[in-house]
Amino acid sequence: NIKFFTQFIRELTTYMLGKAEIVIGDNVTKIEYDVFNNCASLEAVYITDIAKWCEIDFYGGYSNPLRYAKNLYLNNELVTDLVIPNSVTEIHIGAFQDCISLETFTIPSSVQRIAEKVFYNTAYYNNKNNWNNDVLYKDNCLLVADTNISGKCSILDNTRLIATNAFIAC
Repeated sequence: NIKFFTQFIRELTTYMLGKAEIVIGDNVTKIEYDVFNNCASLEAVYITDIAKWCEIDFYGGYSNPLRYAKNLYLNNELVTDLVIPNSVTEIHIGAFQDCISLETFTIPSSVQRIAEKVFYNTAYYNNKNNWNNDVLYKDNCLLVADTNISGKCSILDNTRLIATNAFIAC
């Protein structure tokens, strides 16, 4: 019951002191709005299935525990170089947002939709060397354009996918 889970997490995180970690099970498909709000002590998120993680519906800025934790662990290994499995067809909103350790990743051709802010504030996003004329690409996917984009912006010929809201606020 997602309502119970949401209330449980809110109550649990209200009393977290010191270093906190959370394990998100493979059966979680949705995390409601503000579940992890004010969880400043949260330092790590542990998962065992990256495909399942990509499918979680995060509702709002504080529904993803990475907002505070910043560190995602897949099978107890810090995620720095990620290969998204070929079984993934969609990456849901904010899936890796604020995962500061994520330096690089591979988006397979099976991915047909990338929601907004999926890779926002990751190490890859924050590395200006990854940007091409104010636009961030990865594996022929246009992920986002800088909000300060100016002049002519040409989408690369080999672009196969443009993420949701990639040009919002341009």
